[in-house]
Amino acid sequence: MGRMIKAIRGFSSSYGLCILVLAVVVFSADVGSLFAAEVCKERPRILVTGKDLPALRAKCNGAGKEMFDGLKKRVDEQFGGKATLDNNGRFNMPACATVYLITGEERYAEKAKEWLELLSKTTIQNSWTCLEYIPVAAITYDWIYPTLSGEEKERFADGMIRQVERIKTMWRHSDYNNHFLLEHMSQLHVALTLANEEHHQEVWKAYLAESENRLKKHVIPAMNEMGGDDGGDAEGFGYSNWGVGRPLSLLLLAWQTATGENVFDECSFMQWIPRWNIYGRKPDGTMCRSEDCSSRHRWDQGVKSTFSICAAVYGDEYAQWAQEQIAIEFPHLVWRSLIPWDPAVASKAPSNLPLATVFRPLGHVFTRSSWDCPGASWGMFQCGPIFAGHQHTDNNSFVIFKRGNLAIDTGVYDGSSHRPNYHSRTIAHNTILVYDKDEVFTSDVWNADGEGGSNDGGQRRVNFPVRVTASAAEKAVRDVGKITAFKNCKEYCYACGDASKSYSSRKLKNFTRQFVHLRPDTFVVFDRVDATSASYPKTWLLHSMDEPLFDSQSSSFAVEYGGGRLDVWTLLPKEVKTETVGGPGKEFWVDGKNYPPQGRDPGAGAWRVEVRPEKEAESELFLHVLYASDAGKEGELPNVSLKSVDKTNVVVEISGENDRVLLTFGAKGQTGGNITIIQNGKKVISEALPRSVILPEREKEWRTR
Repeated sequence: MGRMIKAIRGFSSSYGLCILVLAVVVFSADVGSLFAAEVCKERPRILVTGKDLPALRAKCNGAGKEMFDGLKKRVDEQFGGKATLDNNGRFNMPACATVYLITGEERYAEKAKEWLELLSKTTIQNSWTCLEYIPVAAITYDWIYPTLSGEEKERFADGMIRQVERIKTMWRHSDYNNHFLLEHMSQLHVALTLANEEHHQEVWKAYLAESENRLKKHVIPAMNEMGGDDGGDAEGFGYSNWGVGRPLSLLLLAWQTATGENVFDECSFMQWIPRWNIYGRKPDGTMCRSEDCSSRHRWDQGVKSTFSICAAVYGDEYAQWAQEQIAIEFPHLVWRSLIPWDPAVASKAPSNLPLATVFRPLGHVFTRSSWDCPGASWGMFQCGPIFAGHQHTDNNSFVIFKRGNLAIDTGVYDGSSHRPNYHSRTIAHNTILVYDKDEVFTSDVWNADGEGGSNDGGQRRVNFPVRVTASAAEKAVRDVGKITAFKNCKEYCYACGDASKSYSSRKLKNFTRQFVHLRPDTFVVFDRVDATSASYPKTWLLHSMDEPLFDSQSSSFAVEYGGGRLDVWTLLPKEVKTETVGGPGKEFWVDGKNYPPQGRDPGAGAWRVEVRPEKEAESELFLHVLYASDAGKEGELPNVSLKSVDKTNVVVEISGENDRVLLTFGAKGQTGGNITIIQNGKKVISEALPRSVILPEREKEWRTR
């Protein structure tokens, strides 16, 4: 049948500490893979090895001297302070260990021991603080190992195990969720640092077996399912950079240095995380507000370590460039990026990359007019599966930026009823609503206060599988959206998303959105929406920071924010009802009720435009042209006209002083169409819009592992 590592009780002679080790069941089919790699006996072995030390010390006296000197200065300034188990402690403890590792001065090791002593006497009750202390305690133990007495080794091991067992009492999240990595994989560091010790053998062997199994059979496969050979994280940039990229890159590096086994090559997710980040970064340096990501989120020192590791391991020149863009705000965190950083890897700016790309498994499309211009237009379009809890029901939605957030994702990520009723729901995004007054939305969306069952007319929340080991049939439930076509060239970027399965089949048969970025500043959005009944009203949404500005003579409107402006033309339906919703008391309005947040986010938004057909029909076409410009330059708008519309095709013309674009979309049947671009009287493009994802050779090159 197999082999069981039984639940045992280990009794520490040092403190009389009773440690309960959870039973770990290891089936015989897995045994061969669990201990394929042995943990080396030399010290240090986590993130850096004894063989690496001469080069590391040379780096700290050479290319990395400024970084190391800043870290050491911070440590020296804090040296006389009392050790406490707070956020500063989890930063200062490994910083002291780093200075000892580089200088060999034992007083820094002795200082680091103060925190290990506290951990040996205390179980940290705050789960977030506890899980952050586990890996840095294990790293510190390893780096100052030569200074530890036999009694200290056992005592400090007791402390680390106590914290791990605290975390083990927590619910195990999905394989695709950041919590699984942060919480239940933190024990891997303890397993690696205690491996080969005479004390606590049953404990570290159990931890090692369980951790290796989870790393190779859950974490890496789950991350690769999300990112594939393209990259990206379903939970958005905020959670990814803090809770996935940072801990996973350190875990993989720790495994490699401790066992000699390179698992980076098995993790395509990690390889392309820098590229996904580069495309998701807007011209002002803030990140795309996808899923539960704050509008203020920028690259920080956490992701700097991820980029540094990726640059060193994969020789990624773009990752090297990305880490160079991040200033060192907290010197005592420098060790995370300084130790893996390889200054020999060249740096390459993203201006060498295509202006748009698609991350296929996630369904993320990013496009921009320029890599170098701060006034560039930037957009994101998404349509993909549901992998994890921090995702929103927002397929076939888009955002647009030019000198400010113009077409935006709205709401605030907090623990109130605001998130499940508004922020994570379709109504908070720039997509389509199909309202069935009798539809019941599940309230099974985590939140701290209230129910999540408001009827916004939006997409459904699916019960996605939480284990990567689920069957293909079980995983098919999450496939509610897909990017079905993509092409990028100098003149334009085109994508098509199919979100038909995102909505209840009771009310919707089909919803495809074709999204075109005509460089530099024009976006065209064409929607085909087929409901099951004309009695289900269909609404096209566009959200903004400030109140929209309407042209009383037409169906066009504009939004302004920061230094940017977005002019919007509604070409289809021909007869529409356009309504503005927002302002005090209606900022987050859903089905007759406002759901204000408890938290704050400067990018939460407060307004939206709702466009509905004057007369409801079972099927409807929506066609919008959006033009991004610098605020105050609205006199330079393009000429936009609907040339023709019939049962077969829709044709729109967009023209400026020296150019003209004709876009034809199919009104029914397969998606696609044609595009013709005339510049200075010369036809430069006349071709069909694709019905599949097309990657040019240049694009394929950087995806080839």
